[in-house]
Amino acid sequence: MAARIVCDASVSAKWILQEEYSEQARGLLSDCIATETRITVPPLWSYALDSIIRFRRFRGELSESQADEAFGFIDGMPITVRYLALSQSRAREIAAQANQRRVYDSIYAAHAEIEDCILWTADYEYFRAIRGFLSHVRFLGDL
Repeated sequence: MAARIVCDASVSAKWILQEEYSEQARGLLSDCIATETRITVPPLWSYALDSIIRFRRFRGELSESQADEAFGFIDGMPITVRYLALSQSRAREIAAQANQRRVYDSIYAAHAEIEDCILWTADYEYFRAIRGFLSHVRFLGDL
């Protein structure tokens, strides 16, 4: 079976936006393409990225053409979007264990755990909250 990873929206947004750790995110994506590592994500990923792009457009940080280009880039990515039935209940458990206000960040952690692969995140606060009990999570800033 081919290697695979999960990238949350905080990492994936950096493929298209210039932010802290964008260089590392693009390097991770390039490595995945070069090594044929499959990127798998929960359905939430698509909506989260669309919201990030739309928010940047709304605030005037992206022009209409830049937003359209970003949407096109995301739509063309070789990403495997998979719904995993157990991920929602596991995400609730992870969020509770990490004392998180919301469950959606934990969807990615649950997805990676069920897929038995590494989760990459650029959200240091979330990484810090879960790293003590989830060994399959990596922080993008450590690349």
